[in-house]
Amino acid sequence: MAFLVGVPAGAGVGDRSPDPLLAVKGYVTSWDIYGDAPEISAIDGDALTHIYYAFGAVSREGHAELGDPCADIGACGDNATVPTGGNFAALAALKHRYPHLRVMISIGGWTGSTHFSEVARTPESRERFVRSAIDLFIKGYPTIFDGIDIDWEYPVSGGLPDNVYNPSDRSNFTKLMVEFRRQLDTLTHPQGERYQLSVAVSASVPMLGNIEPAALGAVVDWINVMTYDYIAGRNVTGFNSPLHQASAESAPSGSAEASISALRAAGVRGERLVLGIPFYGRVFSGVTGPDDGLFQPGTPGGGPHWQSDTVNHRQLDRLRAVYPDLVPHWHEGARVPYLYGVESGIWVTYDDARSIGLKADFARREQLGGVVIWQLGADEGTLLDAIVSEVGP
Repeated sequence: MAFLVGVPAGAGVGDRSPDPLLAVKGYVTSWDIYGDAPEISAIDGDALTHIYYAFGAVSREGHAELGDPCADIGACGDNATVPTGGNFAALAALKHRYPHLRVMISIGGWTGSTHFSEVARTPESRERFVRSAIDLFIKGYPTIFDGIDIDWEYPVSGGLPDNVYNPSDRSNFTKLMVEFRRQLDTLTHPQGERYQLSVAVSASVPMLGNIEPAALGAVVDWINVMTYDYIAGRNVTGFNSPLHQASAESAPSGSAEASISALRAAGVRGERLVLGIPFYGRVFSGVTGPDDGLFQPGTPGGGPHWQSDTVNHRQLDRLRAVYPDLVPHWHEGARVPYLYGVESGIWVTYDDARSIGLKADFARREQLGGVVIWQLGADEGTLLDAIVSEVGP
């Protein structure tokens, strides 16, 4: 099977060939190497066009650096807790098995965006940071990385309180990506290709005012839209990643459809947009009331038996064993499932193979550039298959 690295402008269902219409991308997190997630070697490379490695870091001095040298390259000192060469060696081996795969280094993330505002602020700081990222990842690991993804969470406002913010972040983000494009285009890829460039952006429609969507879309190959976490930080149950707007009650939550429509209205071409697909859900406790707990007050987290406010798909069986009263429900309007236990008061918003298949179908019908998964290590074996069944040959 051949694979595309993107969708050409104007491609549509009528143009479908034996190749999938969409780029199918998946994040791999550095920290999975310490837990019980499947190893990188177990990834089905035939199901993907891209892997995003999360995360590279931004130093206080304004340079790119490894996010976790032990996990990344096995530089663990006297505590050699990971295989030789770390995740980078595993990625190199995976690319050798699947030559079509393209691997991107993703820099930043929720906890790694503190210094983006500073590195993006001046021409000199942008040039220095971009050069350091290329020197470290592209030139330092030429057989692994085929491009760079910037996951700034978030310009202007909305990230961690300790992050640096400035109103000029809005335009400086675009300028930073212009500098990445300029420097990457001076390089020669081993396969004679252009080095790829993408950004991850919030799906929150109000937060789109903190970036320049059309200008970014003209510079990068893809804008990866994080169409999940719509209810992060809320004390009312709702959907983590609704495909459509569920009802007037859920309007503050937004939806994948609304986010994509807003970005298109802001001037981004569909083939530049990549739909985010979560392989995890969110958990609330203390939920009572009508409608199976939907849109009712609740506390993020699963109480004393499940303290985290998230659950990845591989953990669902474990959560249901802890709370055996959880009953599955389907919301036809939002096109997503949820769980609710009347006795335990636990409420869970998540995605399953059905809802994820519908999201992939939406991306195909809307002629988007692809889908991107957060994150591959959370799959128990059915979710990636659901995507492939929609966008494969």
